[in-house]
Amino acid sequence: MCHHRKLFPLIAALLLVSCGGGREDRIRAVEEGLLPPVLREGDEAPRWTVRDRMRRYRVPGVAVVVIDDGRLDWGKGYGVLEAGSRDSVGAETLFPVSSVTMPVVASAALRLAYEGRLDLDRDVNETLRAWRVPEVAHLRGAPVTVRRILSHDASFTVRGFEGFRPDERMPTLLQILEGRKPARNAPVVVDRPPGSGFRWSAGGYAALRMILEETTGEPLDAWMERILFKPLGMKHTMLNSKDGAGRDLPLATQHLIDGFATLGGVRIYPELAAQGLWTTAEDMARWIIALQDAYAGRSDRLLPRDAAGEMLTRTAGEWGLGLRLGGEGESSWFAHGDGGFGCGARIAGFLEGGRGAVVLTNGEGGGRLADEIVRSVAEAYRWPAFRAEWKRETEPDSAVLPRLTGAYRVDDLPGLTRLEILAEEGRPAIRMLGRTVPLAAESPDSYFSADAEIICRFDLSAGGGRAKSLTLVWRGTAAHARRDGAAR
Repeated sequence: MCHHRKLFPLIAALLLVSCGGGREDRIRAVEEGLLPPVLREGDEAPRWTVRDRMRRYRVPGVAVVVIDDGRLDWGKGYGVLEAGSRDSVGAETLFPVSSVTMPVVASAALRLAYEGRLDLDRDVNETLRAWRVPEVAHLRGAPVTVRRILSHDASFTVRGFEGFRPDERMPTLLQILEGRKPARNAPVVVDRPPGSGFRWSAGGYAALRMILEETTGEPLDAWMERILFKPLGMKHTMLNSKDGAGRDLPLATQHLIDGFATLGGVRIYPELAAQGLWTTAEDMARWIIALQDAYAGRSDRLLPRDAAGEMLTRTAGEWGLGLRLGGEGESSWFAHGDGGFGCGARIAGFLEGGRGAVVLTNGEGGGRLADEIVRSVAEAYRWPAFRAEWKRETEPDSAVLPRLTGAYRVDDLPGLTRLEILAEEGRPAIRMLGRTVPLAAESPDSYFSADAEIICRFDLSAGGGRAKSLTLVWRGTAAHARRDGAAR
């Protein structure tokens, strides 16, 4: 069934871009073109706007910057710093960005390595002094290294940190790593052999802070300000601290999923390296451009060319060193995002062509909103990735269904570790996070739910045997899942 007639308003907006429309045309195409990640052929495409979706997700403020041809094409703020206020968000508003901190800290670590001051592949316990990775006698495997920490393959525990109000007593880094009060986390340990595969860990990045500070002899925030933020012109960016919360800057208040401001306005993350970055959309765009320039050999302001290539090479599943990677050739991309406590952020860019986007929000529902805005940018600028996928529904093959059913372990998607494929009345369904969702068939190895924003692609290469793995795309983010009991 042809759906082009129903998409006419969106196509008209796209033509403005492709035919050389001005900046205002490009901005309007993005603002009025938000889409879900999965659409069923024959359905009418929604005409969501940025303002519509801010209301839907109860996000008071958003900042967007789009990069095109290696430069900042435009930036714009929407909404307010705090619900109920009149203080407007702009492209230079300071936002907490939670785990988007990680790739920025990773780039600083790589710079240190290429100066010859840090060995990415050395056992970190050979150099750590104030704290050591706790030994677990029964574990046998590769050593914990900086490279494995950067790619979430070191098998550290502690997925994320709770954070503190600015008026609360802050733990030291050592108290965080050891899990002692006033820290609120369990001890940061390694509880399976390093190199066992992807496992998201903010705890590993807290350990990285200790490694970097002992290597440089400087506090992480001061060192990164000197060697990274100032040289790149990231004039508003900082790693948060109790003192930083009182700076005279337009700082966005964090808001919970219900749209109400968090107590104290913001959270401080004293481990710094995992979730502690405060930055602006324009500053993050400068970091993306600097990484693209380094990869192309145009500039070494951020990293030497070889170091950028190392950062943007897959090491653990879809992950490089601090960034999620995907695509091939001209469509190769890097990205990172988080829907953390009281905020949501996304960054995306391509290895070639100088294209990218930054979306920062001050609401807990902002991660999904940011995904939709990035998707709108991708549609409007005709990017080769991050666009909505149109799916044509077919009748499921009853002979294939038994090969799909069973439990699967999810390797590399924060917040989801297990799912199950079921057969219900001759049709597939997926059970995850306590909810069962029917799936429509696109082909014998591909199934989807437009309503739940899910795509499942199964590996049926083993003849007529059961699928050993699947690729799950959920709300626009891809992850690999292995059948329980399947060999690595």
